[in-house]
This record gives sequence, structure tokens and C-alpha cells, in this order.
Amino acid sequence: GGSAGSAAGGGAPAEPSPVKRQRVPWQPEEEAALRKGVQRHGAGGAWAKIRTDPEFQAILSRRSGTQLKDKWRNLVMHGHVSIEEMGANVTTEALAAAAAKRSRSKNA
Repeated sequence: GGSAGSAAGGGAPAEPSPVKRQRVPWQPEEEAALRKGVQRHGAGGAWAKIRTDPEFQAILSRRSGTQLKDKWRNLVMHGHVSIEEMGANVTTEALAAAAAKRSRSKNA
């Protein structure tokens, strides 16, 4: 027989859960730099370019590309970004999705 009383994980100690980063609120100058960065570089996968742009690097140095993407998505979804700010790289699908989400949230 052999394994009839052993623990399911083989007796190894449980992995400690990763430490969550402290949430740092966005500052107005960070949001302004993100907006300018999207106007310059677009929003489609250009988050690393925005972070490393010499004009925004010092301001956005503590933000990851994922944080930039998520902040931009939230600004768009909640109607805090104008079509002009979205820049030329925004797709009509992205505009339609943002408009649909805004109208659903207003009707809820």
C-alpha cells in the first residue's frame, strides 16, 4: 500500500502567499502625464513607450505598464476621457465599447 495516510500535498509546507503591493493613489500630475502620453504614443500596447518617454519618465517611474493600462481603461469606462484625448490610434470598437459601458452603468 504506501500512501494511504499521507497528506494531499506530499507533506510540503504551504507556499506563503505573495505580499500585495500597497495601493498608491494616482496623483493629478501622473494622470496628466498618462493623458499626454496616450495622445503622443496611443493606447494600444504603448504603455512601455509612455513610461520610458523622457517627458513622462520621472512622473510615471513608480507605475507599471499594467497600472497605466488599467488607469486608462477606467478613465475611458467612466467617461473621464474625451474622444480627442483618446488620440488617432483608438478604434471604433473601443469607442463603441466605452459608450456601451457608460450607458449600461447609467441605466443600472
